Amino acid sequence: MEHLITYTDEPDKRYILRAAEVLRLGGIVIYPTDTYYGLAADIRSVVAVNRLLKIRNLPDATTLSLVCADFSHLSSYTLPISNAYFRIMRKALPGPYTFILPASGLAPRQLQNKRKNIGLRIPDHPVAGMLISALGSPLASSSLAEKIDGVDYHFRDPEEILAHYFDTVDVFLDYGWSDGEPSTLVDLTGDEPMVLRTGKGIVFW
Repeated sequence: MEHLITYTDEPDKRYILRAAEVLRLGGIVIYPTDTYYGLAADIRSVVAVNRLLKIRNLPDATTLSLVCADFSHLSSYTLPISNAYFRIMRKALPGPYTFILPASGLAPRQLQNKRKNIGLRIPDHPVAGMLISALGSPLASSSLAEKIDGVDYHFRDPEEILAHYFDTVDVFLDYGWSDGEPSTLVDLTGDEPMVLRTGKGIVFW
């Protein structure tokens, strides 16, 4: 694992470019977000996404999120949404929210559930945004966690992350201790917004 320190006033762009290069080559990167650390693969690589699933011990990719730097990918990977829903997303993002949206034909099929929906995130974190911009594509991402007695244990301590993932992950963009709350998960595929998980993001609508 390459351990790259990014918790400075201005993260070293060389480290971000290196992590993006590793992702393009099918590697797996641990990166900071505005909630927990994320485990990321390039959405364009089925092999990389499958490797991420194996590391997380997940049965399929439908629980992964499509993580974007900004709204530029919204129209590419999701079907049109109502003006009311768009206003909610505009107010919430970037921020600690994951929105369930109807997937477009360009969205990776691996990430779509049976209803052809995907989860989309735009984290409010400088390193996450820089990484996605450098890659030029959204990330397939999961929170950095492992099930212990059926419950997700989220890794927040960089030393613990290094010890646990040293032999399985390619790059760790270290931003110090991570936040201790998940994103708020909101389903925008029905007639009304439905909060599926309460997290760091407040419900304001």
